[in-house]
Amino acid sequence: MKKRTYITLFLWAAALLSGCTGDEEIVGGQSSLLTVAVTAADFSSDEGMATRTTDIGYSTTFAAGDRIGIFAIADDGIILDNNIPYTYSGTQWNPVDTDNTIHHYNYAGVTYYAYYPYSASMDDASGEQTIIDKFTPKQDQSDKADYTASDLMTGTGEVADADTDSPKLTLTLKHKMSVIVVDIKSNSYVTTGGYEYFEPIACSSIDIGGTDILQNNLAFVSSVGVYRYIVPPGSTPYSVSVSYNAGEINKEYSYSTTVKQTSAGKYHLIKLHREEAATQRDLKVGDFYYQDGSILPGDSTFYNLASNPCIGIVFKVGAGKWDSDPNRYDGKLLAVHGYVLSLDQANKSWGDNSKSWNGTSWYEYQGYVYTKNLLAGMAEGKSFPACSWCVEHTPVPTGMTSGWHFPSLNPVLDFVDNAATLNTFLSRIPGSTTISGTYISGTESGYNTTTHCNGRVTGNTGSVYRYAKTEAHLIRAMLTF
Repeated sequence: MKKRTYITLFLWAAALLSGCTGDEEIVGGQSSLLTVAVTAADFSSDEGMATRTTDIGYSTTFAAGDRIGIFAIADDGIILDNNIPYTYSGTQWNPVDTDNTIHHYNYAGVTYYAYYPYSASMDDASGEQTIIDKFTPKQDQSDKADYTASDLMTGTGEVADADTDSPKLTLTLKHKMSVIVVDIKSNSYVTTGGYEYFEPIACSSIDIGGTDILQNNLAFVSSVGVYRYIVPPGSTPYSVSVSYNAGEINKEYSYSTTVKQTSAGKYHLIKLHREEAATQRDLKVGDFYYQDGSILPGDSTFYNLASNPCIGIVFKVGAGKWDSDPNRYDGKLLAVHGYVLSLDQANKSWGDNSKSWNGTSWYEYQGYVYTKNLLAGMAEGKSFPACSWCVEHTPVPTGMTSGWHFPSLNPVLDFVDNAATLNTFLSRIPGSTTISGTYISGTESGYNTTTHCNGRVTGNTGSVYRYAKTEAHLIRAMLTF
């Protein structure tokens, strides 16, 4: 099934741009707003299979800050509107420069087309093919921004209701590059709610066309075990070889194939799954969480992988209090499945007490939001040692997570009060530290939000304590997944 993203642009109609001779009579635009809808198609399989998020791990969506370029060209080749940039606010598209907008031309013989991502180098492009010919995917696509910047889409548009006060331009964008997808999975599980997770693997090499995109950190990892790399379409064959280790015995697996031809708008899936059917199993407190977002059930024999280590344990399953909305995580999450606690801890002070920083809410899972507030304070020159340690904690998670942050009070209460259970799992992980002592949170105390923070002493369930922000106490980093 193709998923489409609908975006609405509100464009001011205006007088025609220069470029027409004095002999040309072109009727100008409307005095009303011009509405433009853009649809963006997903990649489809080169084997005719329906696109599934679980197969390729990334659907076609726009993010705030993305830019497209729009052209209007007359049949005689005159460029009426030349590569007009529009930027996405997160809800709608707006002209980058309000004095430089696309126009509605109320006469026959005008072709509208658009492309993504915007580039000033595309000025004066005479059509879609010109843009395609000028475009080259980035070599390093490991960052999502660089991956999407390599994902060229173009499309033409048509104006409806041209004779009304509300003409509508509809643009349809399609992928013009191809993408090779390598999907590697070990044993898989699915929860009652349909969340699928996988045991860890350690991929050592993914070679595409003679370049190891894994060792050179060129591939975009869109989800656990899914590596994507955009290539230009054409008849050039791409050899693909993969090596990885999996399971308690750390067995090495290898596979080689050739993608004989790549096609625009198609993904070429190399699917290496240890088993086809997922086992029904809900997440549990104590499950082992690995760097790439894979999860080993806590009732399994623990094992570590050098290039994909266990970085924490699940200390709460499901959304914490008032934390069911993934939108608060700045687009990093599609849903909240649970929370992970770091394997080690530090003794740090809360820090700067010159004012209240986080808008205290005692019993919410607000650590991610509080951490953002403290980071903004650091940008002003303030010092927050506990928060800094949490944010900079390593190993850095590479899966779909919030990233490490400073816990607010409620998660601290949860992991401290459940210390006995969590410690049984922590003790199975070499080098980890069990939970014991006094822990502070990112939540400021209602007693005095400027000078004090809240925390709890291990074993004193039910008692919330306040501590001076300048005092050093134990902290642990957490992440949401």
